[in-house]
Amino acid sequence: FKEEVNKLGDYTEEQLKNSDINIKPRLRMSSVYYMAALMTALTGKVYLVAGTSNKCELFVGYFTKGGDNVCDIRVISDLTKEEVIKVGEYLKVPEKVLYKAPSDGLTNKIDEDKLGVKYSDIALYMDNKLVDKEITNKIETKIFFFIIQPCLASLLYHVLTYFSSILKEFYMYWHRGVCLS
Repeated sequence: FKEEVNKLGDYTEEQLKNSDINIKPRLRMSSVYYMAALMTALTGKVYLVAGTSNKCELFVGYFTKGGDNVCDIRVISDLTKEEVIKVGEYLKVPEKVLYKAPSDGLTNKIDEDKLGVKYSDIALYMDNKLVDKEITNKIETKIFFFIIQPCLASLLYHVLTYFSSILKEFYMYWHRGVCLS
């Protein structure tokens, strides 16, 4: 795959870094959906893919598009990290799994280091209980970078596409009218 990408141009490691990091969760999700379809075919029962993103991750947009945000059912999306741990304690999830620091499994960094904020601070922010201005600014920067900026880019694209088609139609109408008169 990388050989084919390199045929498209001469890219630096820095330019490829984000794409390289995110290919793993995208391939993993394709594999999970493949297995769900296979198990459905083998058993005649419907297998669904459960999402693994919690409320804090979704709130700041900390997920891979086409990767860990793709699922059939969101089991823990309304729970903060702390609430997920409480449910895990109730269900007697092994401590080794339950208290492992969340990480993307891609960069050898835990999520909170990569995000630059703690999940507990994101939960406080969502409840309007966070008073630390520096942390508030970090969270709002993440929201802008991961959610608002991509949405604005998509909106701008659709607006420009819509208006360019209208302008094209207007030009064609005007051109026919002027040429015919």
